[in-house]
Amino acid sequence: MTVHDFDDLPEDVLLQINRLCNAYEAACRSSRGETPLIENWLDEVPNDYRTVALWELLPVELAYRRRSGQACDLEIYRRRFPDLDSQRLELCFQSETSEGEMEEQRASSVVDPTLIGSEPTRLLKKTIGDYEIIDLLGKGGMGAVYRAVHRHMDRTVALKVLRPEISRDSRLKQRFQREVKAAARLSHPNIVAAFDAREENGVYCLITEFIDADDLLTQVRRDGPLSAGDAMEVILQTARGLEYAHRQGIIHRDIKPANLLRDEAGTVKILDMGLARVEQSPVDDDQTDLTATGMMMGTAEYMSPEQARNTKNADARSDIYSLGCTLYFLLTGQPIYRGETAIDTILAHDDRPIPPLPRDSSHDDRQALDRLFQRMVAKNPEDRFQSMTELIAALEPLQADTPQATTSRNRDPKRRRPVRKSSSFSQLSPLGQRLLTLAAVGVGIGVLVALVLRFKPEPTPVEPPTSYALRFNGETSYVSAPTLTLDPSQPVTLEVICRIDRMQLSNLISCLGPEWMALFLSHDGTWGVAKQVGLNSQLIAALDHAETGTRYHVAGIWDGRELHLFVNGQPVDTTPMGYEMPDTTGGLYIGGVRSDLLPEGENNRFFAGRIEAVRISRGPRYTAAFQPPTQLNNETETLALYQFDEGEGQITHDDSGNGHDATLFDVEWVPESVP
Repeated sequence: MTVHDFDDLPEDVLLQINRLCNAYEAACRSSRGETPLIENWLDEVPNDYRTVALWELLPVELAYRRRSGQACDLEIYRRRFPDLDSQRLELCFQSETSEGEMEEQRASSVVDPTLIGSEPTRLLKKTIGDYEIIDLLGKGGMGAVYRAVHRHMDRTVALKVLRPEISRDSRLKQRFQREVKAAARLSHPNIVAAFDAREENGVYCLITEFIDADDLLTQVRRDGPLSAGDAMEVILQTARGLEYAHRQGIIHRDIKPANLLRDEAGTVKILDMGLARVEQSPVDDDQTDLTATGMMMGTAEYMSPEQARNTKNADARSDIYSLGCTLYFLLTGQPIYRGETAIDTILAHDDRPIPPLPRDSSHDDRQALDRLFQRMVAKNPEDRFQSMTELIAALEPLQADTPQATTSRNRDPKRRRPVRKSSSFSQLSPLGQRLLTLAAVGVGIGVLVALVLRFKPEPTPVEPPTSYALRFNGETSYVSAPTLTLDPSQPVTLEVICRIDRMQLSNLISCLGPEWMALFLSHDGTWGVAKQVGLNSQLIAALDHAETGTRYHVAGIWDGRELHLFVNGQPVDTTPMGYEMPDTTGGLYIGGVRSDLLPEGENNRFFAGRIEAVRISRGPRYTAAFQPPTQLNNETETLALYQFDEGEGQITHDDSGNGHDATLFDVEWVPESVP
């Protein structure tokens, strides 16, 4: 069947035609006098795709013929290509600019190599060869990536440009050339296709297909963690692309959410073969080996222990490890390990326990998925799956047993957080829902209004309910915001509004890290606050006992010298407690602490009850009795604020605007008014 449109080509043919166009352009640039005829370049194109190839080559021939002053007669082209659509051919002629206009545009927009570097936006509206740069897609250590359009073929591409200092470094240019060779060998539905690589006026660039989609890092940060089925579909597609690359002798070495694109159809594409290592033969020259000892490549949060020790040790099993770390991020919204520095993070991959995956009600066999994950991220490569083929065979049955994965078409790309409207049916009480249903089937408006007025609750100015709270099960529930750390030398106030369901030793707020601080409930039901100060620990606990079911506002304060405790706006009598606080790594935890962060015997500190809001503030917020707030609001000294008003999802937002969004683990959303 003859294909007439470039976008309908199979990916391998699309890649073949793009390379054909690039080769033809090179021949046109080097020709002296007569421009090569495109008919002579079609021998290797399958018959069904030659029409598409002609339409791609035709604008290039016209442009170069006009540039060199050769005749461009429409009637001659109609006789040369009688099978081409005559009207489209005429439009093609009309769309080509005159030679003078082309030269004027080229002179005003050609790229100066010195523009590339710290200000990549200065390249916008410039051209590199036949590509006009439209907008900036991203930037990194090697350079910047732009959306660009081929001026003659009107084709949108992604154009990766090296920074000038890199292009002047022969060793890094070798690395770029290695990238080009690696990318050119790959043609797979789950790998971004490479079209061209060139040097123009001292500018080195790689041209690949343009995918109009966000990467998985952006999608998860915007929409929250994926369901188990959705995450496994992403991992499975990525594994298939990597399986193909590994068979070509190419190891990616930088698999992470930011290097995976997912388009509206749900197709995952692997980005950035820039760190890929073409497996070398024994006769390779060490001077061209861009993975020499001491040159570490990869991303700390997703790098295998053996790759961190020596980049040359990275093999297919290292990609499996990175893919396992990616699975963890897709399900939790945070990296598997995170230290205060890149070195801390790298060491954590080597010596910290592997955390379990969060529970997911959409997957029937959570234990099987967790076992697969644990094997993917085993510390010893020998304990992992030994190939992507082996991983795919284990993953496919699990993925098949889950509900249909959610593609990005089911997500609102502009959504930043759930928006609740007061008229939403799901937000109404059960009585309100029943009344609206009755009204919809014909109950009189007067009856509806009367019923609503009759059952409308009386206002309670002292304790107006907030819309939602989080219910913690006292066993495994917690909320994590790993980006929040406190300055240990500065005063701070921790606040919580909550109700207790069951008395047990638990940390409602834990600000971990150097000289960490916690607001806690003791096993016998007294509130307390603790702070590590240097090598010493300070803890105080209230003398009076709390009650289950009562709404409490509790504030623990460190004023720089000593601790203070307020319950429902009143300073309470306290007693010091003897306890040595263990060392911890940083991050904010609410309702409990991840079990691997505290020593054995100290890690069962999960709260059983509901938490409506949490606020962390700079300085001693309260120094005397005060009217307890019915809700916590954002103020000048607020470091982080969680009002838990989303009502759904696995992410709760930092309403202070400081960016410390938190992930929920085994936590239930409940209307605040539920008993």
